[in-house]
Amino acid sequence: MTAIDWRNLWKFLDYSGDQFAQVQSNSLREQFGAMSNNPAMAQLSAGGTDFTSIDDFRARVRLSTWDDYSTHLNPNDPNSSDTWAYTQFGAGNSKWAPFNRQALDHLADSVVASIGLAASTDGKSANINYGDRALFNIPPRPYLAGHVGFELAQKYGFKPLIPLEPGEDMEFKQRISEGFANALNDRVDILISMTSVLKRVAERFDPSAVKTGGSSGLIKKVNAKGAFRLAGAKLKSTFTQHTMKPKDLWEPKSIVGWGLDTRFYSDQISDAWGRPPFELYASTEIGAMGVQFREYGGLALNPHTCFYEFIPESELENERIDPNYQPRTCLLDEVEPGKSYEVVATSFFGMPFARYRLGHIVQFTSAHVGYGNEFLFVGRADERIDIGGFTRVDESTIWKAISNAELPIRDWTIRREVEGIVPELHMYLELSNPYEAGRLVPTLHRSLKDCDPLYSDLETMLGICPLNVTVLSPGTFDAFTDMKLRQGASLVGSRPPRMNPNDEIVGRLVALDRALALTA
Repeated sequence: MTAIDWRNLWKFLDYSGDQFAQVQSNSLREQFGAMSNNPAMAQLSAGGTDFTSIDDFRARVRLSTWDDYSTHLNPNDPNSSDTWAYTQFGAGNSKWAPFNRQALDHLADSVVASIGLAASTDGKSANINYGDRALFNIPPRPYLAGHVGFELAQKYGFKPLIPLEPGEDMEFKQRISEGFANALNDRVDILISMTSVLKRVAERFDPSAVKTGGSSGLIKKVNAKGAFRLAGAKLKSTFTQHTMKPKDLWEPKSIVGWGLDTRFYSDQISDAWGRPPFELYASTEIGAMGVQFREYGGLALNPHTCFYEFIPESELENERIDPNYQPRTCLLDEVEPGKSYEVVATSFFGMPFARYRLGHIVQFTSAHVGYGNEFLFVGRADERIDIGGFTRVDESTIWKAISNAELPIRDWTIRREVEGIVPELHMYLELSNPYEAGRLVPTLHRSLKDCDPLYSDLETMLGICPLNVTVLSPGTFDAFTDMKLRQGASLVGSRPPRMNPNDEIVGRLVALDRALALTA
């Protein structure tokens, strides 16, 4: 096989603003002809689909949401040859998004671009090759990440340390354990994982951390080569007088993670695994949209994935006041650094979504890739918590406050509760190490004030601290996940949401906490 063409995969990072806009315009125009075959367009564009320009398209097609597509997208359609990706939203509601062959090829290329960027030392080449060993800590098909694993193996020849099809019959925890057991007998070149999983596995190597299961599960199938590697790692950690870490066993060339916690766990992952995770920005409906292209940097949009528009925060506020208001959008060259926007995407490759509101809130930074501002994914529009009309706290702000305060919080969920007439932010959390309970609220409160000036105004102007904390027993969140999986919940639906859990979820967590406390 020929070497991977990094110049082609990364070419968009060198685009000027004009080149980015030209790619966006040309690619969207190529979609116009097929839009008449999209059944959702009859509702979205009452005047038909004979668009004459990008401005004409944006003027005539209203913004859309999942409800506009739910009755038209059917994975059981016998006439469909597409691959269908699945996810959940809300209270167990399903989404199915179709990917044709062209879209899947682009998806694979986009993920490999991210893998290469995570491995590159000069931004020009990467020591990633066909046949490299890959450890995929990802959900199985029909989740989009599961499809990605198969595409990478087929198109780029990466060798999964767990055979992909047999691995789909394992529970997620078992698959992770088996993956690391196999990794002891081999090398790990590429590691793709939910960042929180990497952190959990690293904790299992630290006897001072709370255990979610012993490291024995990782070595139950070790051969002679794996035993030699393990012995060497133990010897190394003994001589250097540090607790054994994953980097003593493996030296991955590339780590790619996803999730809002990626950049906040970056230093911890780097310390444990020997290199930081690079963040990939994606959605089930659209695919891979953004890559992190330098260590500790922001994300860059891939103009070949979809057509991007952005709803300014001020327009979202107008919509919140008047639900019938139709927000206006702007393009990348119109965004302002430091401000937040909701992402609107129109599919390429003949996929069905037109001016689709992803519900993702991104914040643009003052740093630049060649064609425009870098950005950070900061949360979902429907998960921000309003406190007293002063601020709307998002998941990214919570993560940042935890990270800046260096609190040993292992898992958490937070929601708005009302005691009497005063609303409060109530966080339910687990600690990874002992911490004085009386210091949690003031420490986290100070950090939140530093991260969010509007949150700080609650104390300055109203004299209130809206934060309340309940510390749960170690293992409560894992017990919740195990319970939901036994009840038949999907992997996505088995974990408490970070933001705004409902009464049933909070009640379950509290009940599990009490049960664990009794058995401690």
